[in-house]
Amino acid sequence: MAEVESENIPASYSELRAEYEERRARSLAHFESNRKSFDEKMDLYAPVNWTPQARAISSLNQGDVTKKATCTAFATAATIGDIHLLRSGEISRVSPLHLHVCIADYPVTEAIGPLTLAGLISGRQLGQLEMPPQTSYLQGHCGHSVSPSSVTSGTDVYTEQTKYYLSYGPLVAILNVPESFWTFRGSVFSTPGTGDLHSVELLGWDAEGWFIRNSQGSQWGDGAGFCKIQIGYCDLTADGPQSGSVFLNLA
Repeated sequence: MAEVESENIPASYSELRAEYEERRARSLAHFESNRKSFDEKMDLYAPVNWTPQARAISSLNQGDVTKKATCTAFATAATIGDIHLLRSGEISRVSPLHLHVCIADYPVTEAIGPLTLAGLISGRQLGQLEMPPQTSYLQGHCGHSVSPSSVTSGTDVYTEQTKYYLSYGPLVAILNVPESFWTFRGSVFSTPGTGDLHSVELLGWDAEGWFIRNSQGSQWGDGAGFCKIQIGYCDLTADGPQSGSVFLNLA
């Protein structure tokens, strides 16, 4: 797994956390008061982007050793860490390989869907990522220090609900990406084509696209592991059996 850079919570974190709590409360109140017309009102939600907060935690690299099959575990671990950061102001790194190998009991060459993984890890003690990260979980050694984060359940997010749930925080999303995605360098991805199903952390949206964190290391995308996917590409939030997002409910 790739390098982990120094991690520091921004001095203005209290303001970022206040923004998160305000958006969360406002979104819940709006949803409850407009439940009957929920679907019709989705386009009224203001754009949101949790990337500035997520930058406090460096992006990991799932690497070739895991044959791209552990992307859901990496996306899920990143999402858990960022939600925990938004809620508490504390950095806590969950080990992706502990989720995939030790809890889900999947080989690193076999992929697992976001909703399935969320169900398997719900109510379980999650292994904390060692710093610097080690590959011991690949060898079947599942002893670990316990992360303060825990998942109670996962919620399947339909396409029209994505913007609403993003007001609460990041999601785990499924993409269908072309080969060029794996080595992409830049801030906006807009290359046509599909071919590989891939899970990422979905951090927000605006009128032009969707903000994500990938699991190809800190050199990918904008140079820190993030980018915006232009609307209409990679089947992000598209309707279909191999698309969609998952909202993680943390204890």
